[in-house]
Amino acid sequence: MKVQRMSRHDLQGVVSCWNENIGERFPMPDELFYQNSLADQNVACNASLVVKDKEKVIGFIVGKYYQEDINVGFNEDTANIQVLLVDKSYREQGLGTKLLNQCIKALDEEGKNLIRLGRDPWHYFPGIPLEDTYTQQWFKKRGFQQGPYVDTDMIRSFRDDEPFESLKNANAQFELLNASEKENLISFIHQNFPGRWEYEAYKYFELGGTGRDFIILKVNDEIQGFCRMNDQDTPMIGCNVNWSELYDERVGGIGPLGVSSNVRGTGLGLDIVKVAINTLRAREAKHIIIDWTGLIEFYQKVGFEEFKKYRTYFKKLNKGEDE
Repeated sequence: MKVQRMSRHDLQGVVSCWNENIGERFPMPDELFYQNSLADQNVACNASLVVKDKEKVIGFIVGKYYQEDINVGFNEDTANIQVLLVDKSYREQGLGTKLLNQCIKALDEEGKNLIRLGRDPWHYFPGIPLEDTYTQQWFKKRGFQQGPYVDTDMIRSFRDDEPFESLKNANAQFELLNASEKENLISFIHQNFPGRWEYEAYKYFELGGTGRDFIILKVNDEIQGFCRMNDQDTPMIGCNVNWSELYDERVGGIGPLGVSSNVRGTGLGLDIVKVAINTLRAREAKHIIIDWTGLIEFYQKVGFEEFKKYRTYFKKLNKGEDE
């Protein structure tokens, strides 16, 4: 059995290993793994590895750190382990530890001080699935600390005869983003929600987004809120529709969303979610997923239920900041 750097030629073998082991809970199509773990510019090549028995992929790890020129304030000292998986038939042989140690060594050599499990750009998971208690203990034994957060994915499914959402602020100005207003949107996000959401907006347009996947709220013709949507026609696979293959019907995703402090407390935040729900349903989505949120009670107000939960973990290599 040999450990080597992951390459695009490993796509089929890695996806097969994934689906044979965790595909019932997290079904992985080729195009999603290619997008998030091979084509992403932030993949750390020396920290992304496969282990093979002859030519069969029996384990793999993907390490990442931010490497793009888009300056949105990501911490340069932080890296992420996107996924680590060993085939169930080959466990208890030290392969997972070997992959982890080689990945961490490579990230350490890149000067990274803090490693988070998940939470990467183009992520699959914001942490370890809550039900995977063995995996949590495994990482604890290897120096990872439990973070303070439990993050939640939420879902709502719809009947064909279910009424559309009615708005509290029926006269508010909600509309799909026109591509000509993309700079206004990015400026609004930069001023109010800098960081990851700003990065995702940049990438959306860089990869061919037209604006159809953003609902915006305007007050006096100025953007005061936004809500991102994803579906099968979005030009990239958004993280809240990663697991669409769990369902036979069309799946949509909502989030992130934010409204400026000027309009909070008016019901406009919930209304923009309702507009997004109605838009996705008009596009024939039967299931809508919100990923990586702590706003459980907020989304329960519009019928969403808890779907999947994740516990955060991190490891300090040298002198890094805490969670």
